[in-house]
Amino acid sequence: MLRAVVKAGDAITAAVPPAGAAMGEGRREWETRLLPGIRALGEACPTSFDETSLLEGDGEGLRREMLQARFEHLGRIMRCVGCDRCKLWGTLQARGFATAVRVLLADADGPAPALTRQEAVALVVTLERLSASLAFVRELL
Repeated sequence: MLRAVVKAGDAITAAVPPAGAAMGEGRREWETRLLPGIRALGEACPTSFDETSLLEGDGEGLRREMLQARFEHLGRIMRCVGCDRCKLWGTLQARGFATAVRVLLADADGPAPALTRQEAVALVVTLERLSASLAFVRELL
């Protein structure tokens, strides 16, 4: 997730409109404080998973379609959840994971694909939720 946000950093910035006082302030904070910190953290963290191995070899197209179908199925499951709060957070995080996979599986040498504002928000919120969960686990230990 961290590598996806690092790779999509400029695409996330481009997805947020610069107009408006609230958006402008948030965008400035993202560009000056948050994104540089995330990039530094991304450089310091070891690579523990090679996502390109998911699609290597024969049947790459089929595996890509299966992965996409699983994320679509997860989205359908989230729409059936009864609790509105759980539905919102689950849908947001499912979209964040799907966006992360799309960013990471895009051309490795090229720039990250363009993101919609919803995808950018989902990606950053999912990273924040994962980070908060890891911090909580660290406190328990």
